[in-house]
Amino acid sequence: MICEFSEGSLVVTFIDQGKSFDFDRVDVPDLKADLSERKIGGLGIYLMHKLMDEVRASRTEAGNEFLMKKIYSKMN
Repeated sequence: MICEFSEGSLVVTFIDQGKSFDFDRVDVPDLKADLSERKIGGLGIYLMHKLMDEVRASRTEAGNEFLMKKIYSKMN
């Protein structure tokens, strides 16, 4: 895990060697369905896209690389 702070943003990058998959093909979860009827999977990716300003996943020589970026403004 790599955390980088720069003026106005935080970037967190995770790298692992697990099985890769296409994050863009994960179905959006049905948030209105009863919990007992929901499919398992996809909620974490959904939340990351909702909470972060940028989310990217790719396969690199180092392994699976997953980047999340949040832009923030300084409080006065």
